[in-house]
Amino acid sequence: MRALFSIVALFIGCGLASLSLTVAREPWTNSRVFGSPEPPKPYAVERVYPGLQFTQPVELLPLGDSGRMLLLEVGGQVFTFKDDPDCTQADLAIDLVPRIDSFSRAYGIGVHPNFDANRTIFVCYAGDPVARPDGTRLSRFRMTTESPPRIDPDSEEILLTWASGGHNGCAIRFDSQGYLYFSAGDGARPYPPDEYDVSQDLSDLRATICRIDVDHRAGELAYAIPKDNPFIDTRHARPEIWAYGFRNPWRFTIDNASGKIFCGDVGWELWELIHDVRRGGNHGWSIFEGPQPIRSDITPGPTPIIKPLVAYPHTEGLSVTGGVVYHGDALPELSGAYLYGDFVTGLLWGVRAKDEDETIGKTVVNAASQVEWNQLLAETGLKIITMTEARDGEVLVVSYDGGIYRLVKNQLADQSSQFPRLLSQTGLFKDTARLQLASGVLPYTLTAPASQSEMKIDFAVGVPSTETITINRQQRNWKYPVGTVFSKTLFMPGPSTTETDNRKIETQLLHFDGLAWQPYTYAWNAEQSDAELVAAEGASADLQLSDANRSPNQPTSWRFASRGECRACHSNQAGGAVAFILANLASLDHQRVDDPLSALVTCGLVEQDSNNHWPVERMVDPTDASAALESRARSYLAANCAHCHCRGGGGTVALDLSFSIPTSDIFAIDFPATQGTFEIPAAKVIVPGNPYRSVLYYRMATCGTGHMPKLWTRDNDSLGLNLIHDWIKSLDDSSENVIESNVEQISDVSSALQWLHQLEQTTDGDARRQHALQALATADPLTRGLVERFLPDAERVQRLGSDIDVNYFLAATGDAARGRERFLNSKTQQCRTCHRLAEQGRAIGPDLDGIAKKRSRAELLESILDPSKKIEPEFATQAVVTVDGQVINGLRIEQTSSGVVIRSADGQDHQLTNEDIEHTSTQTQSLMPVGLATEMTTEELSDLLEFLCSLK
Repeated sequence: MRALFSIVALFIGCGLASLSLTVAREPWTNSRVFGSPEPPKPYAVERVYPGLQFTQPVELLPLGDSGRMLLLEVGGQVFTFKDDPDCTQADLAIDLVPRIDSFSRAYGIGVHPNFDANRTIFVCYAGDPVARPDGTRLSRFRMTTESPPRIDPDSEEILLTWASGGHNGCAIRFDSQGYLYFSAGDGARPYPPDEYDVSQDLSDLRATICRIDVDHRAGELAYAIPKDNPFIDTRHARPEIWAYGFRNPWRFTIDNASGKIFCGDVGWELWELIHDVRRGGNHGWSIFEGPQPIRSDITPGPTPIIKPLVAYPHTEGLSVTGGVVYHGDALPELSGAYLYGDFVTGLLWGVRAKDEDETIGKTVVNAASQVEWNQLLAETGLKIITMTEARDGEVLVVSYDGGIYRLVKNQLADQSSQFPRLLSQTGLFKDTARLQLASGVLPYTLTAPASQSEMKIDFAVGVPSTETITINRQQRNWKYPVGTVFSKTLFMPGPSTTETDNRKIETQLLHFDGLAWQPYTYAWNAEQSDAELVAAEGASADLQLSDANRSPNQPTSWRFASRGECRACHSNQAGGAVAFILANLASLDHQRVDDPLSALVTCGLVEQDSNNHWPVERMVDPTDASAALESRARSYLAANCAHCHCRGGGGTVALDLSFSIPTSDIFAIDFPATQGTFEIPAAKVIVPGNPYRSVLYYRMATCGTGHMPKLWTRDNDSLGLNLIHDWIKSLDDSSENVIESNVEQISDVSSALQWLHQLEQTTDGDARRQHALQALATADPLTRGLVERFLPDAERVQRLGSDIDVNYFLAATGDAARGRERFLNSKTQQCRTCHRLAEQGRAIGPDLDGIAKKRSRAELLESILDPSKKIEPEFATQAVVTVDGQVINGLRIEQTSSGVVIRSADGQDHQLTNEDIEHTSTQTQSLMPVGLATEMTTEELSDLLEFLCSLK
């Protein structure tokens, strides 16, 4: 885990005769890292209102025709300011914090369409981060006519309340009729998904978009219900609901030109979603997360599930932000396009769609829109929190770091052909194969590098010419010259201790282009002579290591991360090179030969501040047994977790693992596990003295659900795991003794954690694997994820996951006999649950006898990978709601004048009379779930496909 270059080599590279002599470093003049390997995106962003800086803004809107803008901060402050690029002052209109007990966050603000006459605005804010029945409120306020205007706090009228908790994100919008729409998330923590079971429940306002009439009142309500709301006559349904099935609808827009509603819905584990919201629409959560089935135990709502308009994977972004439809004049080619972005990666897209009618029975209905065009438009480098349409129709993009930007055409020339496709072309090395750095490029070491399993790491930094990095006491205020490049090379250690045995796997670059940090990965060739640029979407490769060149338990394959995954951590807000921080480099002591910061200052790479020192406590090497246990543990957590889990870092909990924060203030010790307890009894983030009830320890220990760090390898770092285990134990020496556990006594996740820790301490590898396999055979998913780390890479199930190469399986040849055996007898691939073959199985889906005569190999593969893409009419799923409230999903196998027979997925036939049925609808999702192939191996899918192709 130590970098290969020593600090002594650093001084030699700087050309120093002694430690006290300051010598200007050689200039780095031959960098070839500029532009992008792809043509520049057609659009960019430029700062507007540069004289204004806000603290975590979440919403921005024009304030009627007042010539002012209205801005809401998450902390509850509402500001107005002149709509003038030269404006330098924002005026506080109201502070919402005193308005509610235990203020938590402010989420949304809206301006009445007749604001200039009635001075009315609407605000959504919440108290208590935990669930409280009335913790979230939607209120109406009046704004004064004075200059600058204020919001009269005494004018507040609470229109609605609903439960607080997680996913409260609310947008407030008006349609062309003057009706107010507002959104509400499912109120849940990330795990378990939809923990309150509200996403398909129309009796609850959570997980919905609602529509109310705020200009009229009905009875005791402070508003009225529009007569054409879809569920106004549905039993037990809240009449305010317009659409449902959302997880965390973060910003929607109503395009008054077309009447369409588009919504960004923050996904769960795999997908980020854009919905074309329809009247009465069921948008799938938590039965589905986009195309992925999630829960089969929840009763669907009364209307068909509508597929998302867009679903992009977490390799491209991690938190969608809904935007607006463009109607400006500056970018006419975007007219009518819906723009949306990603909070984590800063990417911004545009999409166009068209409606397509379809016939169900004898009825023609308007189906979900079909995408005609969906393009990545800009790499903004911003934490896109919301967008708004300015008075002139142009799009304003608000960044959570406090700035406001305008979308403009990108003026950069296309230099993609000049971007280095080989590492040797970057100008970083004078001898690439030997990693000998070019003049002016400097190596550096970190006290506590992030864990990379057993990999060895080599760091270097290049700053153009003789420019310097300006640094002060706050990491995020470090300023890097345009063109700065950091490099990180990962080596697979060989069986011996000699460096010549180490095999280079990849070199990662971070390039600061003046606006954002651009990540690139180069994969080393088999000859170890050079490395080739990896595609933006990432890649997987066989390492092709012979037994003589690899150590036991080292991986045989390698996954190169996508650039989207890299951006998730290496953002502007995190400082780009997240490990290059004062605590990991300090202190500044010219008498110490192990002091990286002194060396970088002495070389002139880093500019020393005027105080000639940085009073920063230094991190320690987590592997240094002579250092204090707490310092080692906190250094480890800072190196591996703090780039997200820090103030403003993008983590979704209060946890702050920055090394400078006292342990008592990291929001972890005896702190509620607000993102899920994973069935751990009496769980907290950290329970002093008891790692087995500590969710932080569970997340490090599992390879399955809840694994952290989220985007890194699913492998577990044994050194770090044991270190954090011992540190948590040390936090309370008086803690009651934990009962010794064994595999026969595992009753819950906590006891499994304890047993597995005991197992990890044994030196008998074969016995350990045997115990692990024994537990794996009977474990539930939560425990199975904990056991995975004990198995050698070669013995783990190499599942396909979501990245399936269709062309490979179309060309591959499987074993039809094995495929038949798996089809008929597999406990995991229960195909015959729904399909009949040679009079075996259930006739719910298509009969498979002779199926290969009707469908090609490509069509059969598509039916496995995306079963809802093409559904034959006779196999369309029907959702029947009975008069007593029962919901039955299945195939209609018989229709008579008096009733219908529905066959559900369990094979049971439900005979219903017309009098039994309250509502029937056709679903757009197949009964066959999406994602069946993700859990298969390459061999299993090849064999199954070969078997189906043989059924002629």
